[in-house]
Amino acid sequence: SNQGIFYVSDYKLWFAQDTDGDGQADRTELVDAAYGSGNVEHGPNGLMRAMDNWIYNAESQYRYRFLNGVLIKQRTEFRGQWGVTQDNYGRLFYNVNNSQLLGDFTPPNYMSRNPHHRTSAGLNLAVAADQRVFTIRMNTAVNRGYLTNVLDPAGKLYVFSSSCSPVIYRGDNYPAEFQGNAFVCDPSANLIKRNLVFEQNLTLTSKFAYENSEFLASTDERFRPCNVFNGPDGTLWMVDMYRGVAQYGLFMTAYLRRDTLDRGLDKGIHLGRIYRIVSTSKAPTPSPRLSKESAAALVGRLSDANGWTRDTAQRLLVERGDRSIIPDLARLAVAGTNPLGRIHALWTLEGLLAGLPNELDRL
Repeated sequence: SNQGIFYVSDYKLWFAQDTDGDGQADRTELVDAAYGSGNVEHGPNGLMRAMDNWIYNAESQYRYRFLNGVLIKQRTEFRGQWGVTQDNYGRLFYNVNNSQLLGDFTPPNYMSRNPHHRTSAGLNLAVAADQRVFTIRMNTAVNRGYLTNVLDPAGKLYVFSSSCSPVIYRGDNYPAEFQGNAFVCDPSANLIKRNLVFEQNLTLTSKFAYENSEFLASTDERFRPCNVFNGPDGTLWMVDMYRGVAQYGLFMTAYLRRDTLDRGLDKGIHLGRIYRIVSTSKAPTPSPRLSKESAAALVGRLSDANGWTRDTAQRLLVERGDRSIIPDLARLAVAGTNPLGRIHALWTLEGLLAGLPNELDRL
């Protein structure tokens, strides 16, 4: 954002810039000292710039955006626990540790506009009602493994224990039937689940892509997928923190502590890695250098087949603030052949003209 990045440290929101191009931040600014609070399992996380030009978080009641060069903080609906994502239409999805996929059919902050009609309709929907997991190894290193309904006789998890980092696939590397699917990590179960997501009767539902198996699962107990993202090459990128125990010390049960020490699961740290999950039938798209492209070229990118490219082109156009491109955006919004490009054109116009409602009326 504006030649820099947002990051969170010690429950504070910071902005860092690399002004001399050496790959290290030389300018750091505290932008919100009251970003969040609470223990590590219940702090705001998952900063994501959505299609509506607002930056959202999981486990938070606030969203952010730049308006005329000033960072605005605004209340919004509380969402999830670990990670947040969006689909091709800007609808938000999230989850909590034992409920793998929640989401909003209603746009953010719409249902609260009328102070006389407070309702949560269309928000926090249980998009995935089925919480079963199909592990391929024992999963005894979980906090509540001593309970009878957590592990089966073989020591495998029945249901999600630590679901996190949902992502809606919006790339162009996988077959067409993957578009709009939801992928959810469970590091305790050493797997990533794939869900087919459907829009039906003004709500969102889903079902497993595979029955009795998973999109990705490992026999390695230290495989802990904790983040998945749409990549610039149209693939999914996955973070594996790779460690034997994944539990905040304050909440560790006597059962998990004993299991950890008995099997040496506290050993072997600092071995995390990043994977790229690539189609076997199509090569990844070369990652574009969008920051070097002209405004006119970026307008063309708003109709790209890769959602990461569309999002990034929109962000760059809004951040540059070049209003000379508005006629091109208006033409794309009205006459574009790609409906997703038209949607991005409208939201890019909103970002460029935010604070100038009369200008929007004239288009």
